[in-house]
Amino acid sequence: MNRTMERGDFLAGAGSRRAGLLEPSDFLFFFYLAAIVFLLVLFGGRGRATLLHLGVHLGLLALALVVLTVYRRRPGRVSLFFRVWYIPILYVFLFEEVGQMIHLVRPALLDAWVLHFEVRLFGGYPTVWLQSLSGPWLTEIMSLFYMSYYGLIPILGLSLYFRRDWAVLNDFILATNATFFFCFLHYLLMPVGGPVFFIQALPFELVSLRGGPLTSFEQWLFFGGAVRGGAFPSSHVAVAVVVLCTAIRCGLSPPAFAVTVTGLAISTVYNGYHYGIDVIYGAVIGLVFFCLSPLLNDLWNRGLSVPGEPLVRGTHSRRGGLSLEVEAEAESPTSGTGKRQEAPPSGGFDEVVAEDPF
Repeated sequence: MNRTMERGDFLAGAGSRRAGLLEPSDFLFFFYLAAIVFLLVLFGGRGRATLLHLGVHLGLLALALVVLTVYRRRPGRVSLFFRVWYIPILYVFLFEEVGQMIHLVRPALLDAWVLHFEVRLFGGYPTVWLQSLSGPWLTEIMSLFYMSYYGLIPILGLSLYFRRDWAVLNDFILATNATFFFCFLHYLLMPVGGPVFFIQALPFELVSLRGGPLTSFEQWLFFGGAVRGGAFPSSHVAVAVVVLCTAIRCGLSPPAFAVTVTGLAISTVYNGYHYGIDVIYGAVIGLVFFCLSPLLNDLWNRGLSVPGEPLVRGTHSRRGGLSLEVEAEAESPTSGTGKRQEAPPSGGFDEVVAEDPF
């Protein structure tokens, strides 16, 4: 039985003309996979580990093509979900994989260079300043803030998904993809461990932080999954800034996200996981990609629009909702009353009548 349903393959433009086409996020993912393969071929040699990583990336490419093909041929709620989230689902795996290749390009950590620059920038060490205030309760609070990172993307992303703020969600996922992939490649080209992994060569002494159960769990979580060499820039802070800016853009509890992201940024330095300069660099990267992603999506949508047909663009009301307008290539079409006509949802999604196979 046919029924109206939301199709979510990040489509924007005129109707369902672009159904199944690739989007900037997909091309960015393919570029990242190709970049890793290039580095493996150039620096990895012919060892077993290199062949394993090459095979993994070919498998990831095949997985992406399967998800895209299934959605194009059988659009439905399940295929829609995986079409939207297939890249974010891989973030943790891709991060841990970088840890396995951290010395692919450079055999040593570059913490000494970062420490030198940090002293010139701050006149001292932010880690020392913050840890001078350490105590069990503060350590517990900082541990809670640090762990809040793991909920930022799911909470905001799924909120946008179920609110059907497709334009914002499209930009958000592109920004987080770009932020993570930039950081991952940066780690391979310039591995920096952070204070906890550079203790013997630090020009200051780290405080052995003691708290309660939250601290114990957070430390177990960190040391179980941390990448020794993935500190500069802080991907935690970079992505958290993308989340905060997106929350402000769409009006989804900005004060709550502001407090959480600020506490998270401070906790990364307080806990000794990052240098102060890691946080600043990460914040700048997150802000840059947040600003660039809507521009890139808009240029992409304009490039695929058909001359003479209206261009569908998503804008945001004061309440943070997605409102839709139609812009003509030359002059805005009217409905005979002089008013702009509403169009199907855009900024990543369109509404079509289709058979739901799921």
